[in-house]
Amino acid sequence: MSSASLEADCALRHDMHFYENAAVSATYHMEHPFSEVTQLLIRKACQDLVEQHPILSTFPWKDDEGKLVYRRSSEIDLTKMIFVHERKNKKSDIKAEDSELETLLQVQHNLSFSPPLPFWRLCILHDPLDNTEFTACFVFHHSIADGTSGMIFHASFLRALGNCKSKDDLGNGLFEPKEQPLLPSLEDLAPKGSYGVNMTSEIVESESVSESSVWKGASIMPPSDTQIRLMTIDNMASSSLAMRCRAESTTVTAALQTIIACAFFDHIPRGFTTVRSSVPYSARRLLPPNIPQDSIGVWIGEIKDEYHREATTAHSEFPWDEARRSRQIIEATLSRVFNDHVSSMKEFDYDKNEKSLLSKIGQSRGSTFELSNIGRLPTKDLENGGSKFPFIGRMFLSQACSVSGSAVEISVVTGGDGCLTLTFAWQTGVVSADLMDSVRASVLNKIHEITQE
Repeated sequence: MSSASLEADCALRHDMHFYENAAVSATYHMEHPFSEVTQLLIRKACQDLVEQHPILSTFPWKDDEGKLVYRRSSEIDLTKMIFVHERKNKKSDIKAEDSELETLLQVQHNLSFSPPLPFWRLCILHDPLDNTEFTACFVFHHSIADGTSGMIFHASFLRALGNCKSKDDLGNGLFEPKEQPLLPSLEDLAPKGSYGVNMTSEIVESESVSESSVWKGASIMPPSDTQIRLMTIDNMASSSLAMRCRAESTTVTAALQTIIACAFFDHIPRGFTTVRSSVPYSARRLLPPNIPQDSIGVWIGEIKDEYHREATTAHSEFPWDEARRSRQIIEATLSRVFNDHVSSMKEFDYDKNEKSLLSKIGQSRGSTFELSNIGRLPTKDLENGGSKFPFIGRMFLSQACSVSGSAVEISVVTGGDGCLTLTFAWQTGVVSADLMDSVRASVLNKIHEITQE
């Protein structure tokens, strides 16, 4: 099956090392200690997921005509896709950041995929001394799954683990995937022949804003390593943040956009008076009824916005007016797209797009930061059929940096433990580690100030 323009663009960026992958990580709490049987259960659960979600048996491929297509692996060996790592240090404080997970994710986000294996892998991190829990990192190519799909993977994986029994025939992780049709892309679903509406919003820019006043990090440069840092907001503060946002007639995503913008203004030179954001959104409500909402695929769009120093820092208190304005931008974009969805992406030309991406090196970036928030693990996915074990606790969404994308990538999710987590990613040479340390500290302080008011 040929890939749509969005998926093909992701595949091209991967081939050029302009964007490697994304990941959703979740900590699983088990009834029995981690063992060889647990590893067999994990393999069997993954095999079940491949049968449920056909896209997990594929990899993108450039055919003889220069088009990107999906090829199905003729045989899948899960021993080459599931990797088990032992923790070296015990997690002593539930509130402390998980430095070993952080290191693992940083390594993973700098690693490519190679055919003929499907373009995803599962990394397991467990503590041999406290072995009734493990963290599973689902690392995936963005042409086969979006961030919401990563959460869906874990919800499906949780159910599969609960259904697998040690007495079952668990196999050896080697199998031939079934021939099943792949789900359509947004382009396949949209009416053809019209190009009036795009899935990306336009920035509402002030005519007085000069590009030189917009802080966007260093210019686009050749691929370099992605740096990863994790941040956890405890469940009480996470709940307080959500309640405060509702009270202020805004959303957590809009508030986080504003918090991050304020944090940048705290630390970038005062000559920069504007920062720009890019916010991916889920377009799953465009899927027809015959495609389940818990499917794995790529159905996303993008919302752009900008923030001005004067509006965000004019007063000592948090600028809730800006957070409400951000919510209005998000809602207006979603209303426009979902009420008038048409095909807006032209036929993808691999070679032309490759030249276009290379030509961007040395040019200025489009935005300061990207904020991806896939929300909270649904309550129904915590119930696991009424069984207490296994269950999911903390989660993290993370991704590699896009070489030609925003200077900083911030990824957000709330897991089964109620803790909102943020993952900060940036490229070496694009943003300094010192600046990111300062920005992250400001984000944390502002969240605490808001939740303690």
